[in-house]
Amino acid sequence: MKNKILVSVLFAIIMLSSSVMAEETLTQLTVNTYDAWDVYAMSQSPYLIFGDYLVGNYFIVADRDGAQVRNITSNGWYQQVDSVGDIFYVAPAGEIYRENQTNNTPVTATGGMVNRFDLCADNNTIAFIDWNSDLYIVNKDGTGQTQIGTSGVYQGGPTGVDPIHCSNNDILAVQTAGGNYSIVRVDFSGTETVLYSYNTLQESGDVVYNHDFTKVAYRHNVPGGNQSIFLMDADGSNRVQLTSSGHFYNPVFLTNNRVFAVQQGAPWKLYEVTGTDTFISDTYNSGTYPHGSISPEGYFDIFFIKDNSSNVWDVWRYRLDPFSAVNPNGTTRFSTDMQV
Repeated sequence: MKNKILVSVLFAIIMLSSSVMAEETLTQLTVNTYDAWDVYAMSQSPYLIFGDYLVGNYFIVADRDGAQVRNITSNGWYQQVDSVGDIFYVAPAGEIYRENQTNNTPVTATGGMVNRFDLCADNNTIAFIDWNSDLYIVNKDGTGQTQIGTSGVYQGGPTGVDPIHCSNNDILAVQTAGGNYSIVRVDFSGTETVLYSYNTLQESGDVVYNHDFTKVAYRHNVPGGNQSIFLMDADGSNRVQLTSSGHFYNPVFLTNNRVFAVQQGAPWKLYEVTGTDTFISDTYNSGTYPHGSISPEGYFDIFFIKDNSSNVWDVWRYRLDPFSAVNPNGTTRFSTDMQV
């Protein structure tokens, strides 16, 4: 009987010790190896990609720990990489190109008009805006290029450089029409849903979905001149202002409920802005967008660029590891004390 009680007590101690806080770490992934810019990692992809100024406007594909997988010598910008390691970028010719280990082929045919684009979460579609401020979708193999939504109104053409963000069935974007701005969702059939509208004195941008596409974070110029970060549900409801002082840009999600953003300053800084602003790290300016995604193993990652003491831009990662708790049988389990 005493042995049974002892076993029960030990099992309870093991169970209690396994319920620990999820671990969060800040890690420098590259050290003077590259002069990096515009780091990107797609959710469920083992890869990240960034540009490298040390060898020109070329691309480095690496794993999520920063180890180089391959060097892409093609020239371009707005680079992204999918889950199998194929890269997509806007070439100097103004078209989206797809490059893998053996081929480098154009995806779009716009007459050199592509500006911003995003790989969609369905892993098949690309959404892009051209220099006429028109919105398109196209399959990753180059088929099915189709204009959708209202013509000539999407930020990301000559009226701005704000990114778009594509889920598995719609695109989050900013429109400008008739002197007003609107944050909209556009499904792949072209149906537009306005989430929030405002006048030109309160310009907005930097729109981004969370990981399950239930929330939207964005930058908004509030009365008084501050660039502030806001959060709302994906249908436009429950709008909340997250920052109230200073200028913040480029919001990004760590988890579905935790928003980070870059604050303007000397140097610029990365903060968590959900609740009380929490300093994370110095970073580079607003032109190098931090990027949040979930690794195939289930880690929540934010990648960003930071200028070091040698004036070289390095790649850094802020990671939330939700698997810090271990079951008695040795398998990991999702930590129950983390708000995702």
